[in-house]
Amino acid sequence: MPLPTTLTVVPFTPASTATSSSTVFTEKIIVTGDISHSSFHRAKEVAQAAAKLPNITTEFHALPQTAYTLRRHALQSSYSNLHASLFPHTLIELHSTTTTTHKLVNRTRKTEAKTTKKLLNVADLVTYAEGKNVAMPKATGDDVATKEHTRFLKSLGNPVVKIGFEAENADGNGEFEPLGRDVLIELFAETCPKTTRHFLQYVDGGQGGMSYLGSGVSRVVKGGWIECGEIRGPDGQLRTGNVLEDENFIHPHDPYTLHLIPSSSGPHTSTTPFMITTAAMPCFDKRYVAFGRVLEGLETLLAINGIECIHERPTRGIRIRDIEQWKEE
Repeated sequence: MPLPTTLTVVPFTPASTATSSSTVFTEKIIVTGDISHSSFHRAKEVAQAAAKLPNITTEFHALPQTAYTLRRHALQSSYSNLHASLFPHTLIELHSTTTTTHKLVNRTRKTEAKTTKKLLNVADLVTYAEGKNVAMPKATGDDVATKEHTRFLKSLGNPVVKIGFEAENADGNGEFEPLGRDVLIELFAETCPKTTRHFLQYVDGGQGGMSYLGSGVSRVVKGGWIECGEIRGPDGQLRTGNVLEDENFIHPHDPYTLHLIPSSSGPHTSTTPFMITTAAMPCFDKRYVAFGRVLEGLETLLAINGIECIHERPTRGIRIRDIEQWKEE
């Protein structure tokens, strides 16, 4: 058989070589904010309008003030420009993803995705939406924030207590003035029913006329906790309420949680004094009963924490000027 006179060389093509590629660009707008503030609801409206465009999705996190503040703090490791002063009530994350799919000669596909993240405030979000010719919704007022805030508090299914504090004037004239906004505290009635009922009887003044109203802040541990709730009679003598056994230790002592303070006698000796943590206190877990969390009023607690103390005792009087269960108006 004669040998061929010509030789055709076919170049080797690796199986992984792409024959074609396609690219898709998507964006996700994540709005996180204080549900009681109008800026969150404005950002939500703008994001929803932008999401009518193709390849844009949204995600919303409506939180009470305390949870928003803690969430913002947790995100600081991801964004170098996340300063509290720039995002006091609402922050928006814009995730832009480019996904490229390569079709290979062996009929398989290889997908590569690259995501960039950017932090926006409400004004930035509006500019972003206008740049895409989004039909901007009419701005809502504070009434929407109030309505959504009320709906949120009702949805908790637990009692919410509102506490107003006041502090003695710095000039020492003995007069008191309101200290910040009211502090709202959710009580964990479902998991700690006995402790919740015990606390509420001193909120409502139904235990022999004993009430937290007018009781003072007795101790401030900077970066730790605030103690109050010692009830005194007209003669100034300390009045002891019913003694409560420790109900359970289900809830951890995260920042801004509420628990009763046992006496120095040890476990199962709580009466009226209570404590609000201003930082995580894991050393209290399995020792004290946490039965509530602060929803709002962090600036008030920070103001109390900032008052000058000597040996953890405030140099100015701080007391509860108003306390009641929250009710829908």
